[in-house]
Amino acid sequence: MSILGLFITSAILILVGMEGMICIVLAFPISLFLTLLGAAFGYVIQDLVWDIYKKQNLTILTIFILPLILGVESTLELKPALIKVQSSIIINASKEIVWKEVIASELPPPNELIFKTGIAYHIKAEIDGRGVGVIRYRVFSTGKLVAPIEVWDEPEFLQFSVTHSPPPMKELSIYPKVNPPHLDGFLKSQKGRFR
Repeated sequence: MSILGLFITSAILILVGMEGMICIVLAFPISLFLTLLGAAFGYVIQDLVWDIYKKQNLTILTIFILPLILGVESTLELKPALIKVQSSIIINASKEIVWKEVIASELPPPNELIFKTGIAYHIKAEIDGRGVGVIRYRVFSTGKLVAPIEVWDEPEFLQFSVTHSPPPMKELSIYPKVNPPHLDGFLKSQKGRFR
């Protein structure tokens, strides 16, 4: 019965546009484990208190306690940790050629199946002018990343801050636009640089 409840809840989340298919599929193994754990825990509690409370009282108690438990996470205001990501690649070309590609470039769409699921991919980079203060745009499949240039040392070093990041993915859904809250603020660029 608890697994049926999990399927119904998943279907409702998709139908009301709170979640997309990819997130439901990714969360399903964890949700299934927690559902079975909760069902087992509930069964044990029911057996322990069966003589003390009638079945109706336990059900009513559960109905009132569940919304309180579900709301706890949103009140904690947990901030994700900032994680530095650093990568390097050696390019067999002159600095001048590499510089042109760094400030403005265009890439063909990826062929990998993972990007067909809605995960954002880089399309091109554009820039409005030259030097400190100009805006560099990285166009992704989900929108534009806006990056004002902070350091411009052509062709050696480029550093920028990020004032706007596009969503990390576009959910697969029956609705044209689904914006699940778990995608907001958890994958966000703040700064970048090229040497």
